Amino acid sequence: TTEIYTLSLHDALPICAAKRAAIDAEVEALVGMEGVKKWFEEMKGKVLYVESSGNPELISNCCMNMRLTGNPGCGKTTLARLIFKFLRAYDVLKRDTFVEMNALELKGEYVGHTAPKVVGAIRGAMGGVLFLDEAYALAGTDGKSDCFSGEAIRTLLTEVENNRTSVMVILAGYRDKMSGLMRCDPGLPRRFPIELHLQDYDCDQLVRIAEKKARSSYNMALEPGVDQALKTAFKTTYASEVPQHNGGLAVRLVDEAVSRFATRMGREVQDELDDVSAGRAEKQEPEAKAEVEAEADTTVGVLTVRDFDLEDPFEALRQEAARQEARETKAAIVDEWGTSGHGESGAPVEIEVVKEQMMQRVLKSADDFNNWLHWTQERQGKTSNEDIADRKSVV
Repeated sequence: TTEIYTLSLHDALPICAAKRAAIDAEVEALVGMEGVKKWFEEMKGKVLYVESSGNPELISNCCMNMRLTGNPGCGKTTLARLIFKFLRAYDVLKRDTFVEMNALELKGEYVGHTAPKVVGAIRGAMGGVLFLDEAYALAGTDGKSDCFSGEAIRTLLTEVENNRTSVMVILAGYRDKMSGLMRCDPGLPRRFPIELHLQDYDCDQLVRIAEKKARSSYNMALEPGVDQALKTAFKTTYASEVPQHNGGLAVRLVDEAVSRFATRMGREVQDELDDVSAGRAEKQEPEAKAEVEAEADTTVGVLTVRDFDLEDPFEALRQEAARQEARETKAAIVDEWGTSGHGESGAPVEIEVVKEQMMQRVLKSADDFNNWLHWTQERQGKTSNEDIADRKSVV
């Protein structure tokens, strides 16, 4: 027998609240995107107002088709998926349907083949979201329209208008190219009234993305100092790559660092195995073995500057501290022994003074030696001046 469980409204409310809380936390955790977060807040306010006996037409008759613009790696695809999950959690969308396509897939291979493709894509996303990445491709390739562009745009406009409250269409692409697409037909800006532009990430935000990637994908953390080293690298080494890759650059660097980490740890494990096979591991002192094990525990799961193939940001500080210490030591010597002029040999006074001090120490040492020598020989009954002179000549 099959048991059928019915979820009551009383049971559903806590589940709904939990889903909304989870998606709200996801939105809050977005790196940057302040304008986008404002849109989420406004939409949330509308939903809560409608649910508290407000006017449902504020949402049901509202056109939410939008354009997401920004450079590569700004998170357009990630944002589109998050918008879908948000609207689904707040019951704005009625189905768990998210269709993701490249706009080129809507173009047919022959005349008359494009329209059915566009219609099929819209119908397949009913109740949910149709996400068209690189939507500017609808206008043609390299800014040049083709025989399929007009058919694709006209059909899209018709389907969007006929199903304006049944499906949400999100177009995404680079801002300049998307502006060109909007100029292809005056109906496009009207059918897609909302534009959310994603700015390039700054260096601090890229570091946060790297930390988030390491934690979420690999359950790893960054060693202290790595954040500063990455920030410096984003400003210098990778400055030209940031506008081209943005968050994708931070993700790539973390992936590469994890690969180096795995290689490094593999070598350490192999070295330990070699030690065991050679019988050396058992010969270690208990304290030494405990120290090695403790050090291994602190390095597992932590990405270092070496893993990112970056310069240690503290090395420059250490070198500067050493130089400063040397300058202060020299200044102290000069203050004690002299500050200007040259000695008879032509060397600076401080050098002459140092040489004189060293000679005095040598002479004092020689006197001490002679005193010791006299005392020793007296005890042995050998106090002849010739013997003493011979020993002095040897010294």
